[in-house]
Amino acid sequence: IAVSITAPAAEMGKAWQFAFLTLLPLALVLSALFILAALYWQKRKLSFQDELRRGITNNEFSVYYQPVYGTEAQRCTGAEALLRWRRADGQWIRPDVFIAAAEAENMIIPLTRHLLKLVEEDVTRWHIEPNFHLGLNVAAEHLQDSEFIADIRQFAANVAAHRFLITLELTERSLISEGPEVVQRLQQLRQEGIHVAIDDFGTGHCSLSYLQSFPLDYLKIDQGFVRTISSQEEETPILDTIISLAHRLNLKIVAEGVETARQLHYLTQHGVGYIQGFLYAKPMDNENFTVWQHYHAKRKLTSGEEHALTDSLEGKETPKSTSA
Repeated sequence: IAVSITAPAAEMGKAWQFAFLTLLPLALVLSALFILAALYWQKRKLSFQDELRRGITNNEFSVYYQPVYGTEAQRCTGAEALLRWRRADGQWIRPDVFIAAAEAENMIIPLTRHLLKLVEEDVTRWHIEPNFHLGLNVAAEHLQDSEFIADIRQFAANVAAHRFLITLELTERSLISEGPEVVQRLQQLRQEGIHVAIDDFGTGHCSLSYLQSFPLDYLKIDQGFVRTISSQEEETPILDTIISLAHRLNLKIVAEGVETARQLHYLTQHGVGYIQGFLYAKPMDNENFTVWQHYHAKRKLTSGEEHALTDSLEGKETPKSTSA
């Protein structure tokens, strides 16, 4: 089949004129917008890198410490170090925002080293007993860096006077990346007294086989699974499976995001050794943590009594009017 189309010269001229006067300017405008968007993105990326560096230089970062409660010892047995960023103008930047940006722009290793330095400065004013657990979050990029072991050794040497049980908290992505090399580094550090925990277990894409092949000491249950403990009648099959798996692998368990007495009671009854959450204590800056440690570190959480109290309060009629 052959198709032949002919048009008068005048119509062809009108078509070219329409294309030239309408489509060409539109294409130029779209191209200009694309270029401006690319330049803006590049400028924003560079500026965020500069802001991270400036924040480190100007001491805009600080460390908040969230206490960890030992259900057997019935007291504070450790704390997790959490990096926070407050700009010079007073604006707080969410951790998930600046940490993700630092990972994307190859700034996570300098940021982690800055965290270690800040912790070293903070603990000089602590008065704690030996074997206090100190949790430090480690990114996958830092774990793969050739200076990682040297960084951790230097930190351990600088805080050796307090005789901490240093725990490196890794995400599941850290275990998946560069498996054999990571295993070797973690085994080397564990031989030197450093503990290893897998953080937010169950929220990533880690195969269960990694739990056997990697040298681990603790398994931290994500708060999303803890929140499934809402009533005595409801079942929590995934949470129960994680707890049972950790027990079978002889891993100590830390439950994150514990906010109610019922959750504490349930976790204690199922053999969870450590809890972390607002029920016990919120993250605090170093000054407030030092005061809290002095007055509240030995406070006990009696899960059975508080659980019964919560049930009795929930059984009462809720007042119709409340005040702000």
